[in-house]
Amino acid sequence: MLLVYEISGLVGSSTMNNVMMPKIAGLLEEITGLRFKNKQAGAFGSYGWNGGAVDRIHSRLKDAGFTATESLKSQ
Repeated sequence: MLLVYEISGLVGSSTMNNVMMPKIAGLLEEITGLRFKNKQAGAFGSYGWNGGAVDRIHSRLKDAGFTATESLKSQ
């Protein structure tokens, strides 16, 4: 796993109804238009059933131009 100090950002959220928390979704929407280059970011979160929020955060980070590292899910 990539060490935390080597990445540009970490975004995390618990999973609620298979999606991320609304404030995190808003943050990711805002940064998507900035089109980052040569930056690494990671996703992490907790879940009760399937951890859908972490997968969606990972996808949105890639959409924003980040090189998304391995995600971390915790139940």
